[in-house]
Amino acid sequence: MNDYNPTEALAAETEEPKQTYEKQSIHELLTNYANIIYTDIKKLVKTNIIQHTIHLLNEMPIAQGCRPMNQQDRNWLKKELDELLEKGIIRELISL
Repeated sequence: MNDYNPTEALAAETEEPKQTYEKQSIHELLTNYANIIYTDIKKLVKTNIIQHTIHLLNEMPIAQGCRPMNQQDRNWLKKELDELLEKGIIRELISL
């Protein structure tokens, strides 16, 4: 027990663990393809390269009431949605 040094023990506990191979690989991928990874949804543009369909288990819509939203949040949401609609990123849905 004479070799125990509390300062070294504390330093060992607070050191950041080395990156795992998987984390390092992911980091390298993100770095290599940084020019095609969007971090801001407002910079996205419409594309038809990839299309998808969402298959639901039950086509019955969820019956749920609207949650109240304060006027400031409602104004912000409307502005964001209008901007995304204008850019063609989203479109209005007409439910039957």
